Amino acid sequence: MHKTIIITRFYKSIKTKSRWGNLKNRLWLLNMKFAKILSLFFMLGLIGVSCQNQVTLDDDSVSLNFNTEICEFYADETFNLSYKYESIKSKTSDIAFEASIKDVIAISKDGLVSALKNVDASGTIKIYLKSAPGIYDEIPFILHKAIYIEKMSRESDTIIGLVGETIDCDINISPITSNRKDIVYQIDNLDVFDFDPKTYQLSFLSVGNGSLQIRPKINPNNVSITLNIVVKDPSYKSLVSLEEGEATRFLTYEGVKRSQYHDPLPSISLENQKTKVLVLPIEFSEYPFEENALQNLDIVFNGTSKVDLPFESVASYYEKSSFGKLNLEFDILNPYLVNSETFDIKTGVLTSGQIVDFAYKCINQEKENNLAFEDFDYDINGDFTYDAVWIIYSAPYRNKANELDDNFWAFVSNTGSRGSILGYEINNYGWASYDFIHQYSDEFLDAHTYIHETGHLLGLEDYYSYKLDCSPLGGFDMMDYNLGDHNAWSKAALGWINPIIYDASIDFNALVTLDKSSDKTALFITDKYQDTMFDEFLVLELYSNDGLNEYDSKNALRSDGKNLPLGFGVKMYHVDARLVTSGYNVNKKQTYFNNSNIKNFGIGSNRVQIGASNTPTNYTEIRNLTYESFNLISLISKDPKTGDYLHEFKPFELNDLFQTGDKFTMADYSKNFYKEQPFLNNGNELNIELNFEYVTEEKAEIKITHLNRI
Repeated sequence: MHKTIIITRFYKSIKTKSRWGNLKNRLWLLNMKFAKILSLFFMLGLIGVSCQNQVTLDDDSVSLNFNTEICEFYADETFNLSYKYESIKSKTSDIAFEASIKDVIAISKDGLVSALKNVDASGTIKIYLKSAPGIYDEIPFILHKAIYIEKMSRESDTIIGLVGETIDCDINISPITSNRKDIVYQIDNLDVFDFDPKTYQLSFLSVGNGSLQIRPKINPNNVSITLNIVVKDPSYKSLVSLEEGEATRFLTYEGVKRSQYHDPLPSISLENQKTKVLVLPIEFSEYPFEENALQNLDIVFNGTSKVDLPFESVASYYEKSSFGKLNLEFDILNPYLVNSETFDIKTGVLTSGQIVDFAYKCINQEKENNLAFEDFDYDINGDFTYDAVWIIYSAPYRNKANELDDNFWAFVSNTGSRGSILGYEINNYGWASYDFIHQYSDEFLDAHTYIHETGHLLGLEDYYSYKLDCSPLGGFDMMDYNLGDHNAWSKAALGWINPIIYDASIDFNALVTLDKSSDKTALFITDKYQDTMFDEFLVLELYSNDGLNEYDSKNALRSDGKNLPLGFGVKMYHVDARLVTSGYNVNKKQTYFNNSNIKNFGIGSNRVQIGASNTPTNYTEIRNLTYESFNLISLISKDPKTGDYLHEFKPFELNDLFQTGDKFTMADYSKNFYKEQPFLNNGNELNIELNFEYVTEEKAEIKITHLNRI
């Protein structure tokens, strides 16, 4: 007697009544496409199925069941099918497996399921007896496409925290749809920090540095990210930059110059506007301009860097140096002709009055021929005075034509005149030879000299000694040897950057990060901060041979063949930009402006100028207004045993930059200060120690310890 027992298999919580009892047998008779549709319902648990999985055959009780309700896995994984098979006579070799979609998954004879394609798919898997196919069990499968991580990134590769803190790593994973996010990691300094791979959180344990490397556990794209971890002492306060405009809120460089009746070129353009400057070509009949002179002048003043000329044009340079705050546009007028009857260039003595007269005649000539010309286009502050004018003469400069007057050179001067509603006046003007466009080679156009002189139009001083007996900045600054970028103090005084201020009159320790990718580009250390850049500071900035330093680091333009250094590090300067109300003379020393009154500078008739200068007073024009002949700005080499730049004419080099592990105190570096004593020029000591925790091309971490706290 043969007895059949039907055991119904349930999916989820929906029970099947007897009316569904023979559903599986019916499916054997259906078209395969219809079977596939119904299998989806099985998978979703919407329909219960009855499987003929236990029978008695020839006195042998046979039972065949899966031990799991679903087979779900990723395409880069395998799934081991677990089942229960009971039989007295039959062997497991009689068992077989079958997938409803055979080109997507494969099943070994032992029940190991693997993907044939990296796709999303679903279907059913059946286990049955080869000798009795009607005895079987069936479960749904879900195959997930494996989406691997292609990129791991973070806004910064450096994470800084305080001992005791726990923070998120904030790592961005791409694509965000990745479903293979398990990671492995490696820490090189377990004493400093720990990492939780489940939460991506860092725990900071002790002061120090380390690195964390993270990569996906399944990593066919060879993706990884390495983070620099810096853990700080919580007793050190993190400093931030001044607010926008705060550095020059009460006094700008323009304000200093205006107090002397100069009218410098404004250092910040109006929002969404260009600052327009006139370029006035003056053609001496004995030295006519070349045919394409106006086109060349337009390139040198307005051109695109590395497209029209190898370095920068005047406009592109100042747009970059000012971080987009100064946007210049130069209008090149038609030349004004000066014939030999008007001025004999080879025998005449050229005066500043004649130079300015040539400029007015060039402007008036333009007004006669161009009815659209408007004076106010060149006056953004509305004071009826041209913001600046450039006068370019066709004659060679004196080094190339020794028979000419000494004024055939490049310089900036002012007339002291200011316009009124009755008419516009020239105050601030630059004067240079057209030949400076080929100063370094006839093969390309160059703007270095015009860029330097435009710095003077903004109010900046020369930073080199006219006697060439020393090189306070080592020759490498745009206002020193016409090379590279402007230094951080010049930029702060012009309102282009917002420095980080450390006030040593307040007893505290600090940690400072200099970051080229943010506004934290410079650190100013002072014995007492008084809301102005016109004071005495130690200034630190991060140097690297990129940006505006790149060209001059790879092309030797100096007469001694030296380039800007290739590499990076922290440059340190001693700046003495204190203002004087009266300069030194034989009867008395200079009188300094009291910076406690800086907030009221615009009230009254203050007339001030910077007392110190890198150029001694040995010319007809008085340059240095201090009895001590203080330098305005000088480089402090990381070598504490030398103050060579104050005593020798020599170029700045890479080994003058501070690097990771270096330390500074005024006592150790006294050779760089007045009379080789560890004091500022104002007589005060900065009772601090600087430790350069780490220095890279993009960032520097500097620890400031107030020695009163040790």
